[in-house]
Amino acid sequence: VYASGLRNTPPLAVYQFSRTRSRDAPTAFLSDYKGFLQADAYPGYDALYASGDIQEVACLAHARRKFVEVAALLKEPGRPHVALAFIRKLYRIERRIRTLNDAERLRVRQAESVPILTEFKAWLDEQINAVLPKSALGQAVSYALKNWDALTRYTEHGQLEADNNYAERCMRPVAVGRKAFLFVGSERAGRAAANYYSLMESCKLNQVNPLNYMNYVFSHLRDRRITLKLPTEYTTSNIAEIG
Repeated sequence: VYASGLRNTPPLAVYQFSRTRSRDAPTAFLSDYKGFLQADAYPGYDALYASGDIQEVACLAHARRKFVEVAALLKEPGRPHVALAFIRKLYRIERRIRTLNDAERLRVRQAESVPILTEFKAWLDEQINAVLPKSALGQAVSYALKNWDALTRYTEHGQLEADNNYAERCMRPVAVGRKAFLFVGSERAGRAAANYYSLMESCKLNQVNPLNYMNYVFSHLRDRRITLKLPTEYTTSNIAEIG
């Protein structure tokens, strides 16, 4: 799923069907894109950033999740809890500035988040030499350090987010559906499902009734005199205007 418009533009979610999780699908979809791209640190995405046209923004929640998994193995608080304390402070700032404009968010992040991240980075640099590389904690520390520039990029721009939970939430209906019907049946069906997911989720993100919107689309699909409204443009008045 490609999700956009969380802050300054109406939100949209576009789903793409792919037989595999290879880099081919996102590389083709984003071939002309220039700007920021926030995703997890899946190696298959690395080629997207090679040209420099797309700037990587990593997900703080994914880094946090690795320390949570380590903390769950301990009976008493330990080193992973120190990392989680740093991340907790960062998220407290994000909650506080959520409704501010981009300029104010940037100012607060530079003044408050950057010093916390500097301290966190120094702690990680110490831990990388004090843990076994293949241990769960070693892998969590290595993940954070390897992706550090991308993880901290959100502090350089007020419009960016600390994580890609927005897109993760958009994948929830797909996960639920996969458990319910298991298979899409064919590639053609998979592409059709992606199209329907795109419309349904975009409707929900824009607080548009999906049933009303689909009635509107199918009622006017063959009418070449009009350009169908996107979920971001649709209101119930569109029915009366076109009819």
